[in-house]
Order: sequence, then C-alpha cells, then structure tokens
Amino acid sequence: MASISSTGIGSGIDVGALVSSLVSAEGASKAARLDSREAQYTAKLSSLSTLKGAVSDFQSSYSSLKSVSTFNALTASSSDTSIFTVSASKGAEASSYGIDVTNLAVAQKLQTSSGYADSNTTSIGTGTLTFSFASDPATTTDVTITDGTLQDIRNSINDADLGVSANIVYDGTDYELVLTSETGLDNKITITQTSTTGNLSAFEYNSGTATGNLTETVAAEDAILTVDGVGITSASNTITTAIENVTLTLTGEGAGETLSISQNTSAVGTAVQSFVDGYNTLVSTLNEASSYVEGGNSGVLIGDSTVRGIVSQLRSILNTTVGDSTTTTYDSFASIGILTKRDGTLEYDASELSTALSANATEVQALLAGGGTASKNSSVSVVSIPDDLAAGSYNFEVKPAMTAGSIVSTTTVAVEPTRYDLSNPIFVRDFTVEVDGVATNTLSFDQTNYYNDNGFDTLLAGQAMAAKIQSEINTDANIVAAGKSVSVSYAEVGGNIQYTMTSDLLGANSALEINFSSHVNARTGLANNVGTPAEGTDIGVDEIGGVAATVSGTRWSGSGSFDGFEIDYTGSDTGIIDTITVEDGLMDRLDNLVSTILDSDGLIDAKTDGLNSSIADITDQRTALNERLASYEARLLKQFNAMDTLVAQLNSTSTFLTNQLSSLSSLANRSNK
Repeated sequence: MASISSTGIGSGIDVGALVSSLVSAEGASKAARLDSREAQYTAKLSSLSTLKGAVSDFQSSYSSLKSVSTFNALTASSSDTSIFTVSASKGAEASSYGIDVTNLAVAQKLQTSSGYADSNTTSIGTGTLTFSFASDPATTTDVTITDGTLQDIRNSINDADLGVSANIVYDGTDYELVLTSETGLDNKITITQTSTTGNLSAFEYNSGTATGNLTETVAAEDAILTVDGVGITSASNTITTAIENVTLTLTGEGAGETLSISQNTSAVGTAVQSFVDGYNTLVSTLNEASSYVEGGNSGVLIGDSTVRGIVSQLRSILNTTVGDSTTTTYDSFASIGILTKRDGTLEYDASELSTALSANATEVQALLAGGGTASKNSSVSVVSIPDDLAAGSYNFEVKPAMTAGSIVSTTTVAVEPTRYDLSNPIFVRDFTVEVDGVATNTLSFDQTNYYNDNGFDTLLAGQAMAAKIQSEINTDANIVAAGKSVSVSYAEVGGNIQYTMTSDLLGANSALEINFSSHVNARTGLANNVGTPAEGTDIGVDEIGGVAATVSGTRWSGSGSFDGFEIDYTGSDTGIIDTITVEDGLMDRLDNLVSTILDSDGLIDAKTDGLNSSIADITDQRTALNERLASYEARLLKQFNAMDTLVAQLNSTSTFLTNQLSSLSSLANRSNK
C-alpha cells in the first residue's frame, strides 16, 4: 500500500489549517499580553523623555537667579546725557554725586600755513620730524620721512602711532596737512625737523617761541569738572579714576547735574519671573504625565514613584527656611513674594520682592544665590567671589617671600676686631667659601690695611673688613666664571662682633658654606665663630582655595576656577591666614537637586533603564513563546499526521473488505443460477 504523502489526504481533514488555528489560539492571548505591556513601557519611556527635557529646560530657567552677579547688577544714570554719560562696573557703590562740567578736553589741531598744488608727486623734503609732547615727563618721538610727498608725510606720521593723526584736506585749490593730537594739555605738541633733502621746515611748530610754519587752529585744553565739589582736571573726556569702578564720559558743559548709581532690581525681578515660569511649565508637564482623568486619558506615569519623588523633593526645597529666624527677615521663597498655589504652581508678587530688595538686598541674595562669606581673621576682607563657586570652606594662604642662603657669625667675640698688634703685624685669614655650590680658591688678605693705632673706629674698621671679604670672594676666578656673588656686612651687636654673609641668589638653590684653615686670629670675629648656614627658600605661591593667586598691594586675586575670588589682606602673617566659609542659596540647593535628577544615575535615567530592561525581557519572552508555539505546532502536526495515516489505513482496509464482500456476493449469485 502506498504511503500518505500529503497531510489530510488520508482522512480528508485540512490538518494544516487545523494545526495553525490551534497554534494561533494557544499563542494569541499570551502575545497580546506581551504587546500590551510593551506598549505601556514604550509610552512611559516617551513620557520620561519628555519629562527629562522639561527638567532640563527648568534648570536653564533659573541660571541667572543663582548667580551672585545678578544681585550686584548696577544702574548708572545721568541727569543730562548731553553733559555726561556714565557706566558702573562691579564694586561701585550705590550713591549719587553732584557733577559740574566747566570745560571739555580738546585736542590740539595744527594746519600747514600754505597749501600744496599736489599731494603725491612733488617731494617737499626728506629727513626727520621730531614730535615732543608737553606731558610730565615729556615724551619725544622721531618720524622718518623717506619719500617727502605730502601723502608720505601723512602716512609716516600715522604709521608711527605716536598719538597724532594726520589728514590731507583739499580746499578746491591746494592740499593742506592737518595734524590732530589727543585731547588735553599733556598732548600739546612741539615739532622740530632735520632735513636731509629739500626743506621740512614747513612742518615745524613751537607755540612757546612762536616758531614754525604750522598754524594752530584749535588749542589743546583739559577737561575741568567737579564731583561733589572736588575739582578734577583730566586730559581726556573719559574719566575712570574720579569714582571707583565708575566711568564718566563728558559730552558737554553744564552745572548742577546728578550722577546716580543704584542697584538694578529689575534684573533680579526678571530672573525671578523666569524661574517661576520655568517651574510652572515643569509642573504642567509633571501633571500631564501623572494626573488621573476620570473617563478620559490619564497620564501614562500615573502613580509612578519617579514622578512622586521629583515633586516631593522640589516642594521640600520650595518650603525650606534658611538663616536664623530671630535675625533673618527674608528667609524663604514666601517671604519675598514667591508663593505655592493649591495646584502646585507658583505665583510671584513683584511688589513684595521689590520691597525685600529695598529693605535688605543682602539677605535676598543670600537666600537665593548664596554667596555670603564668613571670615575669622580681622585682617581679611572678602571683596567678591565667583558666580559659580560652590558652598564650602576655602583656605587663604600667604607664603613667605623668597630668601637667600646666608651665614651669620656668632657674637661671642668682644669688639676689638682690628686693633693693630706690633708684635704680629701680618694678619692673614686663609679660607674658602662655597657659593651656591661653587667653591672659591683659597682666599688670603692682609688685615693691617684697615685700621691704625691712633683713635681708630672699630665699626668703620669692621665695615672695611666686611667690604674686603666681599671683594675677595666676588673677584675669585671660580665665582666670576660661575656668575655668582655674595654680600657681606658687619655690625656690633650687644658689644660683640657679627658678620653676615648672604648669597646674591634667591631661592632654594641659594646656599653658602665657609671653611677656615689653621691661620686664625680671633680678633677678626670670624674664626671659630661662624653660625650654621641657612639655605635659601623659593618664593611661596600665595593661594586661594589651593590654587595660585596673584597679589597687587593688599588685593589677592584667585585664578582658574577661583577667578573672581578677591580678598583684601592687611596683615603681615604668613601661612594659612584664614578659612573662608562660603554659604549656598536655595537656588544652589535646587540646582544640585535638578542636576541629581538629570544625572546618568538619577531618578529619570534609573527608571528609563528599568523600562528598557523590561522591554528587553518582553523580547526574550516573545522569543520563548514563539519557540514553544513552534514546538507545539510540530507536536500537533506529528499527532495529526499519525491520525491521518491510521485513518488512511482504516479506509484502505474498509475498501478491501467491501470489495471482498462484493466479490463473494457475485459468486453466490452465479451459483444460484
């Protein structure tokens, strides 16, 4: 009997369709559950991405409010800008000043007395024009004229960049040279000439002797004004030294004007409004992602712990109180007019903020931007700190100055260093000195050259001895070749002798060592009385916060990440002078929280990682389901194929039996006939 080659032929059943239906029925519900969960996770991922963007936008919205400079912004104004304009920079004091402008600074103008028919072909002369200015001390600049045409003279003066501009003016007939100095009497010029060819005398000018062929068309003048009654004379109409950190630009003459400098509170108000708007936008995004809508589309993050955590931490900072409640008036957002409404958003009362800034701007700054400093050293005054300086403690260290290697003799020998001894007229000291690592040859000299026995002065004799020692060392061939030198001094301390020898090199490589031979005379004050050599030290680098600082007078200025950290120090101690404590503000705390939320291991990314992991797990589950269904399908096919074969066999047997019975019936019928 032939085998079954097609599924279902033996039984007449569509086994393939039947198995497919059974497999689909087995996997449909499970696949649907996986698809549903994946869609939920994907929707949450999208919502978290939107939420992270909203948090990032919120962080940008308050950047200026956490900056100390926002609270230091100043507005400088003039009562009449036709008389003067004004600008103020950090450090200016809020105040008002009376301004009287009597005279504007004017630039001197000189013009050639007669014109020239052309400006670029005829050589007037070559040589040197010497410009002298009336400043104290006077300054002089030589300008070399090589071509000699009027254009060359103009270009040579301009190229010299000496503070005089030269221009050629054509009057319709002739070309004239016009010279203009900078403003002020200090810039009044005198011009002399030395001609090589031709004659440059046409460009000489001396108002003091009325010589020269240039004509003064405008005389130089200084600006004259008073600031709060204090008289000021300036060569320039731009005055930067009258009021510290204020630039005054004179534009006209007039009296009774007012210069006003005040805090720019509008900058703070703008920053607060930006913060409030940014926060409310964030709250709207959070609500949209997590709110419940009855009968509608609720947020996909409803009940999510991430959203609850963000909202809880934000509200905690908004409700924070800072400072000492007994001494601090403006100690919370609410105290300056920033209130939380029932729906979680903020509302801002600009009038309350303005009142707070007027009453105590320092407290408002400390509340929001921080920047308050505490110092324990009365000689230290913090002038300013960087805008982005984190709260904490920062050392202010002043290092000792660079020193030189030195040797100081002990003071145990009585003062009588150079008395002449007739019984021992030759007084020779043999010794060597090592200067900064370089040794001299053996040094010897006759002491008897430095005193006499008739009323000599021991101090003068000792100083002469010191000068001789210094000379012997500094003229030694080894020392000269190495570029080394020393300084030697003599003093009488407490009735005793003291010599001091110091290397002229400063720093850690500076060192001295002295060695004596057996030729010793105690009356020099040197023999067997040399103190322990002291090596030089490098200059210490002053530091603010552990980073090198620069010093100008009493002002220490930080660098690098501490650029803008400025300290006034009026003391003289060295070492760690002070540990300066910098306080943070609520906006700094808020920013730290927001940065934590946005970090790669923060709340949002942690939740995102979890969802991505869950989606990956669903993919694995879907793969496992497909494998199980494939196995199930194979099993069903095997079972139905076996059934189909059996049915086919049964059908074949049935057919055989039917045929046999039919044959028997035919035979019986024939027999009966």
